[in-house]
Amino acid sequence: KKQSLSAPAVSRIHIHLEKHGAISHPARILLCPADRLIAFVVNVAVSTEGQNIALNEYRLLRQLSGRVGSAWVPRVFGCDKVRIADQRHIQMFLGEWFDGFHEFHVSEKFGFGETSLRVWDPKNESLFLTRDLTQTVFEQMAMILTAYYNIETFEQITSWHHAAGDFVVCLKKDKPIVKLITVRGYEPLFNLSVASDGLEAILNTLLVFLLNLSIRLRVDRMDGVGDLTWIEANVVQGIIHGFFKGLYLQAENDHIPFELIDVFKTFLLQIPDMDIRKIFMGIVNQINPKSPDLPVIKQNVEVHVKTFLSEIERMKI
Repeated sequence: KKQSLSAPAVSRIHIHLEKHGAISHPARILLCPADRLIAFVVNVAVSTEGQNIALNEYRLLRQLSGRVGSAWVPRVFGCDKVRIADQRHIQMFLGEWFDGFHEFHVSEKFGFGETSLRVWDPKNESLFLTRDLTQTVFEQMAMILTAYYNIETFEQITSWHHAAGDFVVCLKKDKPIVKLITVRGYEPLFNLSVASDGLEAILNTLLVFLLNLSIRLRVDRMDGVGDLTWIEANVVQGIIHGFFKGLYLQAENDHIPFELIDVFKTFLLQIPDMDIRKIFMGIVNQINPKSPDLPVIKQNVEVHVKTFLSEIERMKI
């Protein structure tokens, strides 16, 4: 909701440095007029690499704003360079702050070796999500990423990772709402050497998108900074449901015809299990050998394929 606010109406401005990232440094800005608090985020990049990434992120957030009805990524309001000491410059951009949203990561629950997703809420440091809430969170993450997938160019949001805290959650009356706070990349998953068009290309590429999504959403770091870990199997059902919800969002916003959703579902259910397994293995083989995620993915992919196929079988009933 747009509101005008004059400078004299702001009695105080509070600046809170939230975290130091490898590329940028986000700060929360609180404007304090008499009757309310208004929160923004300022992302600050110092290095040359960081400044280039910040400019690209600002451009992508503007590009994707309004693609789907709900604001799943932050709105941005301005970007500029600021000169500091010794003729150096820093890059900054102003964006929407998702107030009440927090990171969440796999964590050991109550010290007994059991793990679950813990929400980093400073007011409740023991806030662990139940299995049902965890599945809902993963459903929403898959929905968001699918909603921003471009079915014509095969572009998708890339370079996101749980460990970076890119997804955040807010629990309202025990119902989670998930958002994505950054878009560092938006490009096709694989470089296509030949022109690809037609329904067959759309269906095959959408299948690869879904299978790759189901893998990447299961990788996190313990407590966001520890060892890489594989997230529990019950989230796969949520990922598949979220994928189809994302397609419906696209159809509701006139990016794809509703009929395509049923066509893809029929296509998916008719693929032999062995072919799906081959595609999964092909995706794993395309992962950069230097990626720290690769060992944990290789260790778990066979069981993941079985879980995925089991969920697809349930859709046939």
